[in-house]
Amino acid sequence: MDALTDDELAAALGQVLPQHWPQLGDAIVGPLGGGMNSATARVRGSAGRYVAKWVPDGLGAALRTGGERALHVQRATGVPTGPPVPTVAGAVVAPIHGGWVSLLTEVDGTPLDGATAVQQELMARTLAAVHGATTLGRRRGGFLPEALWHGPQLDVEPWVRTAVGQVLAEYETLAPQPWATLHTDPAPEAFLLDGGLPALIDWTGATDGPVLYDVASAVMYLGGPHRADAFLGAYSDRTGVDLIHLDAMRRYRQAVQAAYFAQRLAASDRTGLTEPGGNRKGLDDARRGLVALGVIDEPRAGGQGTPTTTA
Repeated sequence: MDALTDDELAAALGQVLPQHWPQLGDAIVGPLGGGMNSATARVRGSAGRYVAKWVPDGLGAALRTGGERALHVQRATGVPTGPPVPTVAGAVVAPIHGGWVSLLTEVDGTPLDGATAVQQELMARTLAAVHGATTLGRRRGGFLPEALWHGPQLDVEPWVRTAVGQVLAEYETLAPQPWATLHTDPAPEAFLLDGGLPALIDWTGATDGPVLYDVASAVMYLGGPHRADAFLGAYSDRTGVDLIHLDAMRRYRQAVQAAYFAQRLAASDRTGLTEPGGNRKGLDDARRGLVALGVIDEPRAGGQGTPTTTA
């Protein structure tokens, strides 16, 4: 089944909403946009405002788990997460057009951009609250789907498999790290400010893992440690988490980007893209990040990046 567009999702919801969420009554539905791996639609019902999010079948488990984590985090911290509205059967997702849809509570607020110290401190406070309320102690081991790290998609460019292998080997040598519930993609725009502590939305893909993964993700989106001083200082002050392995986790995070966009390129998956070359740009950005972090040398034209010995 091909991916749904936002317009197609909006049209399909006319039948799905009365079946699974009859409490909405006569809802007004329109395409929304903005989802990288999904189709989204805005839903206005008598009981409130919502966002319907559709993902293909392969991401159904991530949508379901993310919804459950969003519910738990909001209850545990008071941080608004845009949790799913249960279906009439009590589920957080419903089947539709070869995939799955969740009806998420719309959260008010203006997205942050992380450009100021104040905003970075708000991001840090929010992540610290989430990690503190869901702490799992120190652990080690994998925490992302194994399929991300294996398969022919890693040969989409010669350097990808090289970089992924080196970064995974480094990760396996790390001592046990503090674990908690991770958002996994805390870009500034996932934080919405409407007074007080920001909301943190879009929990698809949330999982349990090392808290430094979330920290490294935020640092990546903020432009690197030199542009994320306020964020790092505030997070460390509030959690006491040692940042000594941050660079190792930054390398891991860039390897995730490389494997993710390699997977999308290999599958010709353009879901959520606003421009045709979006997947190629994502892979190129990951390559530059891995070069900057010392994982590989800059690949020659058509060649393979050489792994470095001092990552």
